[in-house]
Amino acid sequence: MTTNTEEHEPCWGTYKPKGVKWLIRALVKAHLSHGPVKKWLQKIWFSDKQQSPVDIDYAGTKFRLHPWDNVVERKIIFGSKCRDCKEINYLSQNLGAQSTFFDIGANIGYYSCSLATAGVGRVIAIEPHPVTLKRLQFNIASNRFSNVSVVPVAIGEEEGRLELTTVTGDLGSSSILNKSEQGTHETYTVPVKSLRQLCEEMDIERIDALKIDVEGYEDRALIPYFESTGRERWPKLIAIEHAHDKNWEIDVLESLKKYGYQGKLSTRANTVFALSE
Repeated sequence: MTTNTEEHEPCWGTYKPKGVKWLIRALVKAHLSHGPVKKWLQKIWFSDKQQSPVDIDYAGTKFRLHPWDNVVERKIIFGSKCRDCKEINYLSQNLGAQSTFFDIGANIGYYSCSLATAGVGRVIAIEPHPVTLKRLQFNIASNRFSNVSVVPVAIGEEEGRLELTTVTGDLGSSSILNKSEQGTHETYTVPVKSLRQLCEEMDIERIDALKIDVEGYEDRALIPYFESTGRERWPKLIAIEHAHDKNWEIDVLESLKKYGYQGKLSTRANTVFALSE
């Protein structure tokens, strides 16, 4: 099995789907990728042992995707429905050219790039994993976003360094907490900063909205910020993944309600909160 090492060069468009892969993408865009059909399409796609990336325009945003080793990227390619459409639409409808959006656990930049495309004024994309970080940077550059800043750190309780563990096959599940005993692993030592420290270093006084998906580390990343800052600095909107809440030491959803946040929408994996007036 060969791996294409030119993940980030040459320019976007070089790896547009052709032949059978073009047909698969056409079927996906026609909303025919469901159940057994979706599995069949994936089987055909991955029967090509050349692990090439693919360049697609997804809802008006350019992405280079690597479906071989990242579940999020596979879902974007093969999902008939727009990924996290409700969450992104809600955020984009409530943000504008003067807004600042933090994407904690940006991965390849799906939220960051989507909201930048929607016209959000300033986007802070925070991603510590060295592989997804490069993909994030490529996707930002391909769209020529000048309003997206990339911060290569993990957000935690305090400044330091921690180990980030990846299970082969899904870069998006990389976690500071989960040290799975199954599968093949790679471990990276990454820098950590608190959210308050990062805001102070970047001279950001107000976060208008924040999305966080850090595989069960959400409580360590968020709660210290609320405990160390005044209400005037709290995000007006928070989109949080709750799929790994069993790893929380503090129930973040209940804590947000106590801080004055109200749930505005909830999906299988995420909840969007708004800070009450």
